[in-house]
Amino acid sequence: INAIRIIDTMTKTSYFMLDPSDVHQRLRYNAHAHLRDLSDETKSLCLSMIQHQLNTNGYQTNVFKQIPNLDGYAAQLLHEMCVCKQRAGFLLTALDIDRRQKCQITESGAGYLGYAFLKSLFCSSEFHGVKVEMLSALFINMKELRLYALRMIDPGFIEHIYDFANKHQDAKLWYFQFSLQRGTKQSADEIDAIVAAFTERFDKIGYLIYVTKNANYSVPMLIIKK
Repeated sequence: INAIRIIDTMTKTSYFMLDPSDVHQRLRYNAHAHLRDLSDETKSLCLSMIQHQLNTNGYQTNVFKQIPNLDGYAAQLLHEMCVCKQRAGFLLTALDIDRRQKCQITESGAGYLGYAFLKSLFCSSEFHGVKVEMLSALFINMKELRLYALRMIDPGFIEHIYDFANKHQDAKLWYFQFSLQRGTKQSADEIDAIVAAFTERFDKIGYLIYVTKNANYSVPMLIIKK
């Protein structure tokens, strides 16, 4: 169940809490010394369950060992969670760490454990961003994908999204929203130049691409949508 919770929580822009019922623990624990890490067994099981669901959905990948005999209840629970997810959001800073060094209790979705063990599965080594086609295969009814705390808008990532949108014009995923992290070194002119370079290409396949501002954090936000 923890492995399924990890997959679900990760897509809700939250860090992972081993005991989500104890809502007061983040007020008591301010230092990382109090926190327990995820076990290697839980991490391995989580990766295997993702592999299992991808293969079930027809997306063949053998990056990780698939569970040969997944319990019927667990398999159904995993399937329902993935099938019902229509909006997924990733906090990219949470994919960079195993454990937060300090809990910032004023931060929305504050928690403790990150998902660095999943980074190689979900994030590309060729650009700063996530593997859209694989995520679409995992969450087959996903309509919206939101990323938060990007270091930069990477043209390679936008090219990746364009390729996906052009190749899968009947895909249910139609809305992409990417917010930069505070203090980004990428200038507004650089972001505008990237948008300008892709505007006509996206327009030809029925998509809009533009920049606005995340009202909650006052940071640049890129939107691509049908």
